[in-house]
Amino acid sequence: MMQLDDITLNAAREHQWAEGLGRQLERNLRANLAQALPTLRVMRAEGEQANALTLRLNVDQFQGRFDGVAVASGQWQLLNDAGELLAMENFYAETPLAEDGYPALVRALNDSWDQAAERIATEIRQGDYFD
Repeated sequence: MMQLDDITLNAAREHQWAEGLGRQLERNLRANLAQALPTLRVMRAEGEQANALTLRLNVDQFQGRFDGVAVASGQWQLLNDAGELLAMENFYAETPLAEDGYPALVRALNDSWDQAAERIATEIRQGDYFD
């Protein structure tokens, strides 16, 4: 997506992602969380794990903006193994594009996603959800 002005979003055509964007964002988030939370085991939700917490993420924005900024925003939720909500917070990160063009947009989006992951990890770390 590219935000062309304050009200117009333009869907990308002929995007150049090597695999599905959602899968890339998930893998990158897992890697960033694992690095930022080294005492925890961060893994994909594949089956029930006893005493495991679940992180849910809703992404509202992952796009370039008309003023040369790449934005990643949304909301995350942390649930215990019984499905009870422990925390729910919004996240927002933006990175100015270093130059015009699609490669610069992709790099800036990656930087914004990394910032969002670091903020989520910091809030989880400070929340004292683990024994």
